[in-house]
Amino acid sequence: MAILVRKNDQVWLQAHRKPFAQEHELRDLLLKTPALIEVLDGKKLILTKEAGLSGGTSADLLGVTSDGDILIVEAKLAKNYDIRRKVIGQIFEYAARLWKTDYLTFRSYFDEADGQSLSSRFGANQEDFEEETFRNRVDNNLRQGRFQLLIAVDEMSEDLAKILSYISSRGESVRLEALEVHVFQSGETDILVPQRHAIAPLSQSSTAGAPTSVSLEQLLNKSVDSSMRAKLEILVEAWRASGNQVDLTEKTFCFKTQGSKRFFSMFWASPNEEWGLQPNFGGMSDAGLPEALIVDLRNKLSAIPGIPKERTLARHYSSLRFSKLPEESIRRFSGVMVETARLWHEHLQAAIGG
Repeated sequence: MAILVRKNDQVWLQAHRKPFAQEHELRDLLLKTPALIEVLDGKKLILTKEAGLSGGTSADLLGVTSDGDILIVEAKLAKNYDIRRKVIGQIFEYAARLWKTDYLTFRSYFDEADGQSLSSRFGANQEDFEEETFRNRVDNNLRQGRFQLLIAVDEMSEDLAKILSYISSRGESVRLEALEVHVFQSGETDILVPQRHAIAPLSQSSTAGAPTSVSLEQLLNKSVDSSMRAKLEILVEAWRASGNQVDLTEKTFCFKTQGSKRFFSMFWASPNEEWGLQPNFGGMSDAGLPEALIVDLRNKLSAIPGIPKERTLARHYSSLRFSKLPEESIRRFSGVMVETARLWHEHLQAAIGG
């Protein structure tokens, strides 16, 4: 493949192939240039590298879009014998390891990478980003094992092309593709030439993971026992009584309060013991809560019996199991959250009045 380059109306010059010396160079190129992937689907994409999955495995790149679509990427060079067949089993193993992972574990791969939450990174560039919708779509994809698998290569082999063609013809249940990346150089100019192989039809992500309409009673009935149900009822009653809003999804109670521009989820609760109770520390600064209020909230919550102090003081998200929280701790938790929301509203009103 000849690549010719010129400036203005000058003579065309041939660019020369610039090979990758190591596989991590290809991986890092994709990490730093997500447009190589996202421009083909037109979605905002966030990537993290060497995501440590269960069983001691780690994917070269793990990605997620603002729509909640999940991407697993494995980079291989043509000189690596594994590109022929082993890479197929490898990337499917990563998918199997990620399948049924809980949302908190999934998002920790990204939070630990740069110290920022996914919601703040997406919300900074997308005003209509809704974390509850995003969370439910991601959770739905994790639960169903609906992933996009992408093998990044510097040269497409005949064997790999045939395998990809076969798998992509099996329907939408499995989506496996390859991205061939060539780098050319002409003087001080580098040219990237990407090519997608075995593109399968896109699923309708706008509806596939959308929250399901559910009643309060239906969601409460998913509680593992009467004790958990009673604790959830305490949270819902207190939050609504204070003039705040509780939104229901298929698996989650979203406890929202009015922020400066829109409703903001102060915390979540779920009858799923794996999620439990979760303060939204990761999004509070971005939503405009004063830092002093956030610090005070962390300190007060960490003093409640059953709530781990170190995690509450440090983490963006810290899931609290209902089984480890007595009813009195739930009441104290609820009171602290209600009071924090009230103080935030007073702060917002003072800012408007000023």
